Amino acid sequence: MNKKTLVTFALSTLFFIGQGCTTVAPDKLTNEPQVVPNAEANVSDQAQDSTFQPFSLSAYTQAKAEGRPILLNFFANWCPTCATQEPRTEALFINKKVPSGISAFRINYNDSETDEDERDLAKQLHVTYQHTYIYFDKNGNETARTIGTTPDSTVIKNLNAIAP
Repeated sequence: MNKKTLVTFALSTLFFIGQGCTTVAPDKLTNEPQVVPNAEANVSDQAQDSTFQPFSLSAYTQAKAEGRPILLNFFANWCPTCATQEPRTEALFINKKVPSGISAFRINYNDSETDEDERDLAKQLHVTYQHTYIYFDKNGNETARTIGTTPDSTVIKNLNAIAP
């Protein structure tokens, strides 16, 4: 780890600790989020489970076609705020703190893993900053947008507002 990275990490850690958040060491970061269905769902409930998964155009298009409320999380693999925020958001889905029926996608933005579909979607939605959250109701209407560190309570409030 070079000096600049170490200083940036140290300052980010101090900031996030001051915000009541935790941070992840750069060597422990992973860019492999998992699909996170509600753990106790049975097969008949799976269509209504809330999920948090990496973006794919086909899954996103299917969620829109099914009329599911959608959360888009624009993430950069180099961003310390994103590295802290994403595990907290993922935990909300794992621990069933969010309403059922929500499809949430992590979209790589302006980083080494961003693909053409992700770039196109960011441009279409006028996203200019990583760690942007955009919430859409079942009709595809944007209901909220947050940028920067977003408290879990705000994520939950915004998801409850779009819940089916």
